[in-house]
Amino acid sequence: MTCLYPFDDGPYVLGALSPTERAEYERHLAGCQSCRESVAALAVLPGLLSRLDPASVTPEPVAAPPTLLPRMLAHISARRRAQRLRRRFLAIAACVAAVVLATAVGIGVRVVLPSQAPVLLTAMSPVTDNVQMDARIGLTRVNNGTFVSMQCRYDNKWGETWNLQLVLYPRSATSGELLGRWSAESDQDWSMRAWTHYTPDQIGRLEMQRSDGMVLAIWMPS
Repeated sequence: MTCLYPFDDGPYVLGALSPTERAEYERHLAGCQSCRESVAALAVLPGLLSRLDPASVTPEPVAAPPTLLPRMLAHISARRRAQRLRRRFLAIAACVAAVVLATAVGIGVRVVLPSQAPVLLTAMSPVTDNVQMDARIGLTRVNNGTFVSMQCRYDNKWGETWNLQLVLYPRSATSGELLGRWSAESDQDWSMRAWTHYTPDQIGRLEMQRSDGMVLAIWMPS
């Protein structure tokens, strides 16, 4: 089968994917040996770039080939079109499988697909006074897991930009599942929606963390 993520290894390593794209690509990595090898080969790139001396880089601009922009736009368009077709195919396949099953066994089947309906959000509990935040979490159960929705707004009194992440910890487990990463600035609103294969009753807690692992807020199901 042709891999639908052949060009996401570099953006993934450099942190250029959106939280949703990053979570989707990490789920893909679990079953794609080729992409795992590509990511491993590029893992040294951020460290090498950090050692680059700006003084050694020529300030003279370099003209890009006139065909570069059209080629990049065509590649981006093709990649997005392939991802849309993949999502549409999976949704249609799920519906067809349900209809076939209902016809075979003579019973009715209700197929639940992800929706953008409003989600009831509950507040996360801050664990530090360094950041004044209003962070809220909501769960939407689907047939094969859960969509986790998050909205937050925070006021970093130092005015710093922090790299944050949302991590899910299942019940009776010490290791977590990364749902997404983002950069946080003071007085900024942020929202995200990520999928996990854990059902709501399997979720023990959700933590908003800094990239260094410092926990800023916790949410636990009631």
